[in-house]
Amino acid sequence: MKYRDILLVDVDDEDAELFVIALHAIDVKIQYSIRSNVFDALKMLQAPKKTPDIIFLDYHMPYLDGSEFLKLLRKMEGLEKTPVVLYSGHSGGVIRDAA
Repeated sequence: MKYRDILLVDVDDEDAELFVIALHAIDVKIQYSIRSNVFDALKMLQAPKKTPDIIFLDYHMPYLDGSEFLKLLRKMEGLEKTPVVLYSGHSGGVIRDAA
């Protein structure tokens, strides 16, 4: 697999657990970090020992949504081109109703 070091940013513990199960099904040697708070994730990324190969980011996070997080990430040195997968567990109807 191309990505060996993965960061997951998701407030939902059940979603994070499913993510880890899926990673282990692919390859148990994949390294991963999970942050349930966007500010903790940004702090970790500002002083990284090793930057992640890819970031999976829940779009609907408290305090900063995925777009806002991504704008901050793109301004961080060394992370400007890190691949980011934005996803959401919310259905389109729920997103429209919340707007």
